Amino acid sequence: MSSKKVNTFLTGATGYIGGSILTGLLQHPNVAHFNITALIRGDESRVKKLTSLGITPLIGSNDSHEIIEKAASDSHVVIHTGNSADDLPSTKAIISDLNQRTKSTGKPAIYIHTSGTAVIIEDVRGKKKIRYSL
Repeated sequence: MSSKKVNTFLTGATGYIGGSILTGLLQHPNVAHFNITALIRGDESRVKKLTSLGITPLIGSNDSHEIIEKAASDSHVVIHTGNSADDLPSTKAIISDLNQRTKSTGKPAIYIHTSGTAVIIEDVRGKKKIRYSL
């Protein structure tokens, strides 16, 4: 791994799936090379806990599109676990900014959408269709 830090943005870090992923990231042997930012519905105890673990908490929800867009555009990796199953607007916000980031840097970002992938699929009825943005 290079000496450059990998900016990772995680939604739902205090939930079941997001919390499990966050634990895995924090236990990774190269955790010192990660800058982890987590979108959470905040209360002071959650903010203090995440901060004590070296995580940058962002207070908001899936409706906080400006916060999500900024965090996504600054990230190499986005892991969307926070109610991602039914939330097309937050998914579009993430994908839109990752596409912009890729165009400006020439390097693709990694996007992991943990549940409800039907929210971003297309019914192509057996026809090949390549689509890079929503």
